[in-house]
Amino acid sequence: MAQIEKAITIASIVTAVATAVIAAATIFYTVYSQGQWDVAKRQLVSVQRAFVLANKIVAQPIGTPQNGIVRLRVQWENSGNTPTRELATYVNLPLLREAIPRGYNFPDLDNKGKQTQSPLAIHGFIPPHGIIVSTAYLDVPVVSVPDVGSKVRVYSWGWAQYRDIFADTPLHLTRFCFEVTQILIQGTNVSLTAAQCDENNCTDEECVEATRRRQPQS
Repeated sequence: MAQIEKAITIASIVTAVATAVIAAATIFYTVYSQGQWDVAKRQLVSVQRAFVLANKIVAQPIGTPQNGIVRLRVQWENSGNTPTRELATYVNLPLLREAIPRGYNFPDLDNKGKQTQSPLAIHGFIPPHGIIVSTAYLDVPVVSVPDVGSKVRVYSWGWAQYRDIFADTPLHLTRFCFEVTQILIQGTNVSLTAAQCDENNCTDEECVEATRRRQPQS
């Protein structure tokens, strides 16, 4: 009888240990599987998400080569593999007399060139690998074209905010700044050269950090 009771006790202990091991393994497998899924999801999102950038300034001749204008707009591109959601963009195209200084805060400007805290963003949509041009534009008279880059400075800066199609992903932000350094008119054809500014070209966390660095230190 004693041997039987001892055998039962040992069997109970073995069963309890086995149950604990199985439970631990189940928990580990669940956590490991969830971790693997999270990694796979992040990799999928990073490859397939929408990615919006301002890739260039485009020029459109209007009127005659002698008395017309050159209309400048910003071209937005979605280089990602999925469409944008809740896209909002804002573009500034000021004509300035001097170069913008280092540490400039790149304010949003209204249609009169005044700073505004409530910019009227343009809401739209860009398909995968698609492009659109900005609603905002700047008209440069043909007679002023030779002065671009010397007597007058043509800048464009702005931003895009958007979401991608994946659930539980953050709001994305892109900022940009270009300076048009030269416009060439050859007959009815117009070409231009534009360079990125030293600042205000960033995406997502980079923009947050850039804004923090521009804030005055107390």
